[in-house]
Amino acid sequence: MGITTKKIASIQELTRVASSMFVAVFEALFHVRLTGIVRQPTTKEDYEFNVQRVIDGLGAQINMNLQHIPGRAIVQGDIRALSNLVHIFVHFCPKINDGAKAPATGA
Repeated sequence: MGITTKKIASIQELTRVASSMFVAVFEALFHVRLTGIVRQPTTKEDYEFNVQRVIDGLGAQINMNLQHIPGRAIVQGDIRALSNLVHIFVHFCPKINDGAKAPATGA
């Protein structure tokens, strides 16, 4: 996917990098640059906004309502929300990479 990998060693570290990580994964997976992303986030609100854009864009790409995964919960380190978002990416990545890819819209 063109993303360098580094092992995440703890939930705290995952929480710290989740927003930016999900932006990078989404953009690499769908070959699109999400519009409106705060490219140099500095506040908690910036991170929440960014991950919410990913969630909204992902829902549009896979035609699924993802309102049960709020961006705020991801940034706060909610394990269920993180797990749900990872599950969505893992579940749909193989289908997209196998040619069932929806057209990228810029979300």
